[in-house]
Amino acid sequence: MEQAKKNSKFKELEKLDSVKVGYARVSSLDDRQKLGLEVQTEALTGCTVIFSEKQSGSNDNRVELDKAINLAKDLSGCGKQVSFCVYKMDRLSRKTSNTVTKSYGIFLLNIIRIGSKT
Repeated sequence: MEQAKKNSKFKELEKLDSVKVGYARVSSLDDRQKLGLEVQTEALTGCTVIFSEKQSGSNDNRVELDKAINLAKDLSGCGKQVSFCVYKMDRLSRKTSNTVTKSYGIFLLNIIRIGSKT
């Protein structure tokens, strides 16, 4: 069922000329972090699709980030104009080296824009 839903969503996005993929992350879901996630998703409202998760920035195994990057990769591979947006670059990773690596990897996918705050 989940795969069918995923394929359906991809087919919808595939019909568009350009797609903005957003990603938001908080470290925990305490009251302060819930507000942080709300602020991030509000800033990303111009995105076509938003992936969000509660995960430590030091954890390199982030399912939703991987889904967002894979979607951007798949759409870019279909010739779509794709933007990858995050509220702040540190949402990609806590470590600068990981942020640079992930940003460069996204750049190599022919994603036209990696930026913060749509």
